[in-house]
Amino acid sequence: MDAKNPARKNERVVVVEQSMAPIEKDQHLAGQHPSTEDLSRARRVLTGKLTSESAALRAASSLVEPEEALPIEERPSVRTARRQERLLAGALTTDDVAKFLGVSTGRVRQRNGEGSLFSMSGANRGLRFPRFQFTDRGELPGWGTVCRALPEHANPVAVEYFLSHTHPDLAGGEITPAQWLAAGRAAESVAALAEQAFTIR
Repeated sequence: MDAKNPARKNERVVVVEQSMAPIEKDQHLAGQHPSTEDLSRARRVLTGKLTSESAALRAASSLVEPEEALPIEERPSVRTARRQERLLAGALTTDDVAKFLGVSTGRVRQRNGEGSLFSMSGANRGLRFPRFQFTDRGELPGWGTVCRALPEHANPVAVEYFLSHTHPDLAGGEITPAQWLAAGRAAESVAALAEQAFTIR
């Protein structure tokens, strides 16, 4: 409608700018200097193009414009969930681990309880043990020491990432924690790095 009535549109612009003037003045008197983006949001609220709730969310960076949002499959939360599903699908059961390590299922559950084996809970499927803690020949050397250094509810995707990416404190950043352990090097070094990586500061 305003596009067909320039006079009415210009009148609205004047009203908005008159409303903005005292807002900007009060901000400056308070020692605050709103950005161009902040002022633009205020104008959009005054013109009804943006609700005050949406403006607050955008100011807190909690609301992303549709055109700025990542495709669903590229969103970090979705990628993490899918990676966790793949880890769970390929994980070993308690029986699998017992046979693989040559121990009883009771011993596997005991080690899981004491924190020296890492498990995931599969919906209606009991405990599942991600493969990142095993090699083709058995358990990753020193894994029990490293596993105990992880938080009780560490995200398995984060643990896999930690193990599979190089760290500057290991051989000058040339190898991953998993490679370090597989080579039979000191597990305490990786355990210390795990404590640092998973500690919320």
